[in-house]
Amino acid sequence: MKANLKFTSLALLLGVGVFAFSGCKKIEDAIKINVPLTMTIPVTIQPVNATNGTGTYSSQVNVNIDSLIKANNSKLSVSNIKSVDVSSVSISINSDSQYPQDNLTALKSIAEYFYSNNNSNKIELGSVNNPTNPYTTDVAIWNVPDLTNYFNATTFYFDTEYQMNRSTTHQINA
Repeated sequence: MKANLKFTSLALLLGVGVFAFSGCKKIEDAIKINVPLTMTIPVTIQPVNATNGTGTYSSQVNVNIDSLIKANNSKLSVSNIKSVDVSSVSISINSDSQYPQDNLTALKSIAEYFYSNNNSNKIELGSVNNPTNPYTTDVAIWNVPDLTNYFNATTFYFDTEYQMNRSTTHQINA
């Protein structure tokens, strides 16, 4: 199972010449660069022998956001991030390598959480109840607050909490 999280806008202020004008705060705030960022996180749901069984799968991604920004524009850094929004979270499994009965429809609910080594306050990104497609589902995004203060980090944590609809005999790899 792969959870794809898309952080649509790491809105960065462009610092070229705008800062030279002392009275141009409105112009400075109006110039933005959107940096799309997609993280693919593997998720494994172990076999569950009971209906309504629950579990949590935790994973981490090590990435230096500051280096990614500087690779695209050496004059910008993580300190230029003004806002971070989550545009989508999707969960998918490869139907060719998955046991046919043990798929996303075995899940009653799935919730995705996010935090970083810079901010350990766990934020719920969203959830989905009773997925109907066995191999892919989109997680409904909640009112996720601005995640800017999480991104001055190098380690990002993702927790997937789930409750089962039915027992499974094989692990579900997404």
